[in-house]
Amino acid sequence: MRDDQDEDGSASSGRQTGEDALREAQIAEAEARVRELAGAFLEEARRAANALQARIDKALDEAAPSASGLVRLLADLAAYAHDIRGQGGSFGHDSIAAAAADLEQIVSSLNAAPAARLAAGAERLNALRAMLARA
Repeated sequence: MRDDQDEDGSASSGRQTGEDALREAQIAEAEARVRELAGAFLEEARRAANALQARIDKALDEAAPSASGLVRLLADLAAYAHDIRGQGGSFGHDSIAAAAADLEQIVSSLNAAPAARLAAGAERLNALRAMLARA
């Protein structure tokens, strides 16, 4: 079907119906809202990443951080990474989603001690923060 034809193949009048105009307005409104949410996602992802980085820095600076504190921080870091992975993919930030998935995998690994997982997670979080800063 050509652009100048209606669904039945007849010549189109070139005019929009009220229903078409309403549908286009609704689509435009939804697209604007998605752009707004995408911007809010990046702002919140940056804020949360910076807050987590401050917590990691504090934990790594302690001479003997508590095991329960490290485990709680790792759980928070994994939850953050999981959220950013899903939301980043939803808003078209595939590289951010992939970096978050890598972070989640590292901090959720049961094969390393909490301190080692936190150090590796801090490295991945810094890479993710740099990506968020550029986005």
